[in-house]
Amino acid sequence: MSDWNSGPPLAFVVDLGDIIDQQCEALGQSRSDLDTVLAEFARVRAPVHHIIGNHELYNFNRRECAELIPNITPWYRSWRPANGWRMIILDPYELNVIERGESESLEEAFEYLGRNNPNDVRAPRGTVDFAGGLHGLDRRFTPMGGGFRKEQLAWLGEQLAEAEDAGDRVMVFTHLPVMPESTVPGALAWNYDEALAVLRRASPGTVALVLAGHFHEGGHAQDSSSGTHHVTLPSPLLAPASDLRAHCTVEAFADRLEIRGKSLVPSRTLSLPLRPSRPAPPDARARL
Repeated sequence: MSDWNSGPPLAFVVDLGDIIDQQCEALGQSRSDLDTVLAEFARVRAPVHHIIGNHELYNFNRRECAELIPNITPWYRSWRPANGWRMIILDPYELNVIERGESESLEEAFEYLGRNNPNDVRAPRGTVDFAGGLHGLDRRFTPMGGGFRKEQLAWLGEQLAEAEDAGDRVMVFTHLPVMPESTVPGALAWNYDEALAVLRRASPGTVALVLAGHFHEGGHAQDSSSGTHHVTLPSPLLAPASDLRAHCTVEAFADRLEIRGKSLVPSRTLSLPLRPSRPAPPDARARL
């Protein structure tokens, strides 16, 4: 946290999900381990936005997450931290079969997954090879994944249309990646293709960056049809013992993004397509 509190002030911090591990549940330490992590986030001198990941849902249901984790709701949301920039958080576990207890979308998720996975997706974890018989991009259809409902995708389209009208560029944050080339098939959102189609309907250059987690190795790809950069950040679990940091800051300019990585996270300069209307001044910068 000292990295984030030193230097120029940050506009905000986004946690991409999985701030505690599934093993916390097995060890009976879910609440105490969550409190330990949240105490560290509380030291940050900037607003912190949390995103739900699969490991949050292994340990808690949504009601508990909403009560215990500050600023994790609304589950998908947007805000404008700086002139010319709109941030969008997505909930790729709106459809999921992980959540404990009764979820309003649980049966819908089981039906969706069952149509795409030949295995017994209702079997207890660890008793079935959920990836058996799945090949290529179909390997995403496993219980550890999740998907977006139609309403959320419609909302995303509305947000992007508003951003275009306002001349805003957009950054999107999601636990599950939505670009195959930025990850492996098993880490993609179930209906990544639908989310990607919505992102591509915006004018080229509107969506500057999609930041994701989940895939521990990390990755990067630029969508040739939209110019959007898809960056999957590597997991802190893989950070070397000599430097356990695994985070980055993003500096946003009119023509590029500068990702300043620490330790495991590589630094990148990401060129942005020129906007056809209302570009920000070339020296405009926001440190995110």
